[in-house]
Amino acid sequence: MTWTETHERTRILRHVAELAAADMSGALPWREEWSQYFAGPNGLLCALRGRLEGMFDAQVDDHSPQDYEDTQHRIRESQAGIIAILRTGGHALRTIPAPVVPEPVVEHLHFWQGRGGAALPTTVWR
Repeated sequence: MTWTETHERTRILRHVAELAAADMSGALPWREEWSQYFAGPNGLLCALRGRLEGMFDAQVDDHSPQDYEDTQHRIRESQAGIIAILRTGGHALRTIPAPVVPEPVVEHLHFWQGRGGAALPTTVWR
């Protein structure tokens, strides 16, 4: 897996966590284009489980039983949407529409001239 793919997987996992926190229904958010990173909804479910376990392992202090309980409580609160998805086993899928990418709008033309190259118009995004 390339760095670009790794970063995209991480971005998707964060996005799913945000959607899950806002929804709390336990439905697994899914876009078909995510298949290339997770090989389907089950792969995404496994990645979410691994992410949650990794959070816990990174934050818990094995030497203190109280810290163990506090960490577990803190993660349950902050990751309640992901936990709801894991409890349902991802059986309910919620298809997420693809994001709308704004079309470039040229308000006025500015030209940029490179060394000995052609003058290129710049695009202004709204």
